[in-house]
Amino acid sequence: MIAVEVLAAPAAVERHRADWTALYAESRCEPCTAYEWVRAMCDAHIRRGDAFHLLVLRRDGRVCGLVPLVTARESLGGIPVRTLQPLMERYRTHSDLLVPGADAETMAALAGAIRALPGGWDVFRLIQVLESNPLLDLLDAAFQDAGGTVFRRPEAPSFYLPLPSTFDAYLAGRSGKFRNHLRRMEKKLAATGPVAVTTAGVDLDADAAFEALLAVEAASWKHAHGTAITAVPHQVVFYRALVRDMAAAGALHLTFLTVGGRPVAYNLGLVCRGEYAYLKTSYIEALKPLGPAVVLRARLVERLIAEGVSALDFPAEPYEWESQWTSDHRPHQSIVVYNRTVRGAALSLLRRWRDRRTAAADGIAYANARDLRAPGEDA
Repeated sequence: MIAVEVLAAPAAVERHRADWTALYAESRCEPCTAYEWVRAMCDAHIRRGDAFHLLVLRRDGRVCGLVPLVTARESLGGIPVRTLQPLMERYRTHSDLLVPGADAETMAALAGAIRALPGGWDVFRLIQVLESNPLLDLLDAAFQDAGGTVFRRPEAPSFYLPLPSTFDAYLAGRSGKFRNHLRRMEKKLAATGPVAVTTAGVDLDADAAFEALLAVEAASWKHAHGTAITAVPHQVVFYRALVRDMAAAGALHLTFLTVGGRPVAYNLGLVCRGEYAYLKTSYIEALKPLGPAVVLRARLVERLIAEGVSALDFPAEPYEWESQWTSDHRPHQSIVVYNRTVRGAALSLLRRWRDRRTAAADGIAYANARDLRAPGEDA
């Protein structure tokens, strides 16, 4: 039997830290389900008026799942609704739930507990689940058995770079145009001053590294556009906590390209289970013609190969520049559940009507960062 306890205070996440850390360590779940990530989300991404729910799943008294959820009031298609989603959906990479080894019994218990949450809800959603994740089929079946109306559809794929054994082998697999461009950018940068790569935890501590990251963000095009970390106060809170705590956990991978000792570009990621999860990158806008982002990304690939990392996993939204680095990608699906409420029924009918009118597009529709909302602000 699976027992589910529902806790209403975000502080419950910290009380379950030991369970969380042990459960994540034995899982293959995405980095967004790690304790450090969820704790940072609690600090930065719970809004006024949200209802927080931590679902603690136990099998024979042992914790086997930890699922933090938030209910919020939103407007969808002009209809005021109560939406329910995992807290981590508010800063998406690949969507996931920390329920390792999930089976039909576990998902049935989870779906039943979600259906019975105090305050109710109209729509539950997971937007960017890797198609290979068994969670998709299990959740689909569990919610249908519990009486929900479930919709699934393909979502944008994300790029993925399996790393070869040497950097030379990687370069050999890229086009001559790519290799020539990289050499030109390296020469241009070197002509302006000494070029080096510095690393958080080696050349500077996590706090100093985060301040250097903020300085690059403030000098990037993103700051004026309103999407830089420095332009979104709650993102400063989130990333400061994430950098600090992931550094303490040994998972932080934050590198800078410096010219004459000044950081001009950075790559922020996490190394979990032998893979690098790419989170953020930026560069000083005034130096764009010199290609600091390209040069640092090449050094990142080289360093990850030298460190024995098996793959570089790009963020969930596909950007065209990522296709210069790899042609491999992984598909996603979304899963949306409409509850048996008046508003849930109305929205499910609206969804069916929209889906009939929308033809599926072929190929990859690239995201444009200059068109996106501020990080963590989902449309």
